[in-house]
Order: sequence, then C-alpha cells, then structure tokens
Amino acid sequence: MKLTKKEILDGNKLIAKFMGYSWSSENDGKTYLKKIPDQLSIYSIRPENLRYNTHWDWLMPVVEKIEDQNKYGLIITEAVVKIKDISFDKKPYYQDLFVYADDSKIKTVWIAVVDLIKSKI
Repeated sequence: MKLTKKEILDGNKLIAKFMGYSWSSENDGKTYLKKIPDQLSIYSIRPENLRYNTHWDWLMPVVEKIEDQNKYGLIITEAVVKIKDISFDKKPYYQDLFVYADDSKIKTVWIAVVDLIKSKI
C-alpha cells in the first residue's frame, strides 16, 4: 500500500494527539505539537518532523499505550499485524478485529495503529 505524504502526516498527527500532544501556534505562525511529559518541561516539534511511521522508538510506546488499556492486543510477526479484542466482556476471548500485511513491518504496524485509533479509541 502506497501512502501519500498527507496520509502519513495526518496519521502521525492522530497518533501524536493520542499520545497526549496538543496543538499550538508559535510566534512564526507555524503549527507545533507540544507535550509536557513530566509537567516541568515543554517539548515542541513540527508535525512534519513526527517519526511514528519510520522509527520504532517512536511507534512502540504507542503500541504499549494501546495494550495498557487492556482492550486490544497487537500481535506482530514479520510484516503481519493482528489486532485482537482482549476485553474480558467479549466472547470469544481474543477475537481478531483486524489483520494487516504489507511489505514493511514498521509500515504495517503504523497503519494498524492509525486505523485502530481512528475506529476504536
């Protein structure tokens, strides 16, 4: 699946919002994302510099946050991702919700995370 630059930027913004970033305009009028991780500091980044789609150290905390909510589990093997419903009130337990496959593992995980945030979270 070929993604456009706009799809990647929109997906990365969606993930950033899920991860606690908020929108702000700085003095130069450009849009930034800001997060206060420890309530003592502010981290600013331009949306085009978000790297959820290319860096595991950006993407894996998103996967962990999703799994920590105890509703969904992501099973990642090679370039295939299965998203399972692991909530205890669902039967059958561990029901497959989505299955994704693509040519790149990180791309596949990124697409799965974006779709899950859009549709379920």
